[in-house]
Amino acid sequence: MTQTNTSETRETQSKLMRLLIVEDTPEHMERAREFFNTKTSEVSVDYASTLKEAIDYLNSGQYNGILTDMFYPSGEIEGKDKKLREKLAGKITRIYFGGKSSVGELNEKNPSVAAQKGLVKEWKEGRKLAPMGALLGNRALKMKIPLLVVTDMNHHGRDYEPLHQMTTYDGWKPSPFSDAPVVEQIGCRMRRRYFIPIGSERKDWSKGYESLLNYILRK
Repeated sequence: MTQTNTSETRETQSKLMRLLIVEDTPEHMERAREFFNTKTSEVSVDYASTLKEAIDYLNSGQYNGILTDMFYPSGEIEGKDKKLREKLAGKITRIYFGGKSSVGELNEKNPSVAAQKGLVKEWKEGRKLAPMGALLGNRALKMKIPLLVVTDMNHHGRDYEPLHQMTTYDGWKPSPFSDAPVVEQIGCRMRRRYFIPIGSERKDWSKGYESLLNYILRK
């Protein structure tokens, strides 16, 4: 490569938007890589699969935005991982189940609320992957880096609603969720049934990228 071409390459790289992608499911990561391989002229992408890897990347350079999964390993040793899980469970309990979110006081006899409490307990005890994306999101908020969660379901669903309320309470910007594509939707606003694709198509990285990009360009 000539000196001129090298300079042009470096200049192009310096103008690229830099994104961090955090995803631990192989099929979703593969789809993300496939999508962003078509965007090499406009964006430089780093990939992480744990909270620790993501934070290491954030500490090593400047990013214009983050697209992240919500549930993935912390990547930390057992003792620190336990503290992170307990921190998350405590915060969700305080905000969502404590009546501080926009939904207010919850009906403890509601089966969905009981199921949500059981799920948070499983996160806390390490029986299910905890929402480490919530911790990454709060770090991004402090660093003033736009972050968007690319989900494989709907953020008003039972598993995500406590997290949706917590991120709203914490003031995440932009609107933090880019949901799975809906093949079909039946019912009114408050009683919807969603039919979502299976496999790797459950995550729409193109939609997430466009939403994040629009927010970044409006800043």
